[in-house]
Amino acid sequence: MPIFKKPPFRGNADKKRDMPEGLWHKCPGCGEVIHELELKKSLRVCPHCNYHFTLSAPASKPPRTPPNPAPIPINNALPSGSPDSN
Repeated sequence: MPIFKKPPFRGNADKKRDMPEGLWHKCPGCGEVIHELELKKSLRVCPHCNYHFTLSAPASKPPRTPPNPAPIPINNALPSGSPDSN
């Protein structure tokens, strides 16, 4: 029988830290835990095993380009002294 009794370790069980959802992702290929910012920087590819995570539809679409300007009418673009205006 020991002379001193060791107190049980309780840790910080009553102080649970709040962690936002979706901040860390576990790679199904290698099992590494990867931060969301690191995944965005590597275009959703695991830096350890090159596993490609799925992309959502808006993320996989290319950005929209601005619409083309209004076309210039051909007849008004010719100078008045050209041989085609006769």
